[in-house]
Amino acid sequence: AMYMYSAMADLAAEYGDEELLDACRTLWNNVTRRRMYITGGIGSSGELERFTTDYHLPNDSGYCETCASIGLALFGRRMALIERDAAYYDVVERALYNRVLAGISTDGQRYFYASPLEVWPDACMDGTSLGHVKPVRQRWFTVACCPTNLARTLASLGQYIYAQSDDTVYINLFVSSSFDAAIGGSRAVLTMKSQLVQQGKADITVSSENHLPFSLAIRIPDYADKPAFLLDGKAIKLDVRNGYAIISGDFSGEHTISVDFHVKPQWVAADPYVRADAGKIALTKGPCVYCLEETDNGGNLAAVFAEPGAEVEENAIVDLPGSLPALIYEGRRLSRAGWNGKLYDRARFELESVRLRAVPYGLWGNREPGEMIVWQNALISKD
Repeated sequence: AMYMYSAMADLAAEYGDEELLDACRTLWNNVTRRRMYITGGIGSSGELERFTTDYHLPNDSGYCETCASIGLALFGRRMALIERDAAYYDVVERALYNRVLAGISTDGQRYFYASPLEVWPDACMDGTSLGHVKPVRQRWFTVACCPTNLARTLASLGQYIYAQSDDTVYINLFVSSSFDAAIGGSRAVLTMKSQLVQQGKADITVSSENHLPFSLAIRIPDYADKPAFLLDGKAIKLDVRNGYAIISGDFSGEHTISVDFHVKPQWVAADPYVRADAGKIALTKGPCVYCLEETDNGGNLAAVFAEPGAEVEENAIVDLPGSLPALIYEGRRLSRAGWNGKLYDRARFELESVRLRAVPYGLWGNREPGEMIVWQNALISKD
């Protein structure tokens, strides 16, 4: 479906077909507002690898094929190019940083075909409703679309980071990189150094030997908190259009734009119609969704609770690459004391304090195999 929708967007743009483009908008809105996981995963059913119905987003059985999220990114990129609306990239970025990145191990040798948001390895048995869930990445698949699709996506990441019209260069993702832009017969080189997930900041240097007036359109992500822009060290007033900060002028010589999105950890909830996530919360920072792994927090993660207002500390993940921050916070866990082997008993709930450590979902499963969970039970105050 995602590849067909991408083709529809291409045809709508090529032929100026507004009716076809309106169909693309309708499809995009339904997928991203009612049928998409917080990780950018899509396709909740392993049966025929398909969508089911609005708000049906089960966590432990969700299919979320790697190729499906790549297709979502392809579709979103096309819609952003057509409409010049940065909101499409909020979804594209979410899919790339979370679901697509989770599809490959950090050593590049193993892959996930499906990747749900909750994994209990003991229950992932062949011949059951969880038979498609693999608690560890695989070396290969009989249908080997995901490894090759990941390879071409990572190799073509530049087309997601930058885009260009006649007189404007668009910066859509904040990834350390460089871009050679041809503008009106002249040449400008953009060099970006990003610490988006770590510090919420990026520096963009523009260099040109010629008189070169043009515009930079820098996306303001939906998670930005009072974004601040400096041009050569001086604060500038933002001209914001369709989610882009537009900076226009003569960029001859060398100029540096410094961006601070003031990215902080955030607790997120789902629409109450998402039954699987009712009364639960997830932790994010910038484009990254975070998860709990058994190797950091022990087993039976379904019994973990967290407060939506819990303070979150950050520290570097020393046992995973990328210098991304781990998020540390105080939570609670249901106690098993007093059950004495009974399967059912009178209702009582005793909570033990526990210190929890969350890591980016895109990096899960790269250490010791074990449980993983994104959505945690919320300790909801009566206030």
